[in-house]
Amino acid sequence: MAVTPQERLARLLEAVRPGRRTRIADIGARDINRNPYRALMDQNLAEIWAFEPAEDGRAELAARDDAFVHILPDAIGSGEVAEFRSCLGGGFSSLYEPDRATLDYLGRWHRLTRVVARHEVATKRLDDVASLPNVDLLKIDIQGGELAAFQGGRDRLSEAVAVITEVGFLPLYQDQPTLADQMAELSGQGFILHKFLFAKAHTLLGPRAGQLARPRHRNQLVDGDAVFIRDMRAPERLSDGQLKQMAILADSVFQSFDLALRCLDLLEARAAVASAAADRYARSVPHRVDVAEALS
Repeated sequence: MAVTPQERLARLLEAVRPGRRTRIADIGARDINRNPYRALMDQNLAEIWAFEPAEDGRAELAARDDAFVHILPDAIGSGEVAEFRSCLGGGFSSLYEPDRATLDYLGRWHRLTRVVARHEVATKRLDDVASLPNVDLLKIDIQGGELAAFQGGRDRLSEAVAVITEVGFLPLYQDQPTLADQMAELSGQGFILHKFLFAKAHTLLGPRAGQLARPRHRNQLVDGDAVFIRDMRAPERLSDGQLKQMAILADSVFQSFDLALRCLDLLEARAAVASAAADRYARSVPHRVDVAEALS
C-alpha cells in the first residue's frame, strides 16, 4: 500500500526526532501560500520569519493568523538606502533598473518592466535583524537583490543547511548579479549547488518566430529557483542537528530523497538515529519522483 507524503514525513520525524520546529526565513514572502515548504507549514512543523516591506503584502500574511509565522517589515539588502523601481508589472519591481538589451534580445516584457514610480528605501542587513535567529533554511526571491542579502547575512546563515534562491541565467536588470555571482558567494559560505526546483526558458521572439510552435522552442534560459545545500562532501563539519534538519528539508521541501537517506546513513553511523526507524522511513521513499507532481 502506497505511503502518503504526510505518512512518509511522519516516519522521518520519528527517526530523526529533531526536538524543535524547522526555522525558515522567507525574504519576499508575500505569496506565502505558494512556497516549497508548504508541507511543513501546514503541519505546524516550521517556524517562519516572513519579510515583506509592502504594507498590503503584510496584510495578506497577517490574514493567515498563524502563530508560527512572524511578519517583519524590513527590506533586506546591503543596509544602505537604495532606489526602488516600481514597474507596471508588479512582479518585475526591483532595486535594479530593467536591462533593455536583455528585453530586446528576448523580444518581450517591455511594457511590464516599464518603471512607473521610484522611491528611496532603507534596506537592512539580514545579520542586523535582532528578532531573527540563525535559520535552517533561507528562501529568497527579491528580483536581483539576493546576492546583497547573502553578503549581509553571513552570521544568520552560518548554521543554515539549505538556501532556495531565485537565480538569473541572464540579467533582466542592469548590473544584476546572476547565478555565477550567487554561486560564488554561497560557495564561500560553505554551500554547494544541489538542484533546480525549476528553470524557466522562453522562445526568442522576432518577425519570423511566429511560425514556431513555442512550447517546443523554449530554449533561452532566463531564471529559475535553485537549491543550495551545506557542503556534504565534508559531513564531519555538520552537527547531528544540522543533518536532521537537512533530512527534513530534503524530504518535504525539495524532494531529494537520496539526500535524506544519506543524512540518515550518517546519523546512524553516529548512533544518532535508530536503525529500525531509519529503515522504516527508507521503505516509504518513492522509487520514482514525478517532478511536476512534487512541485504542485
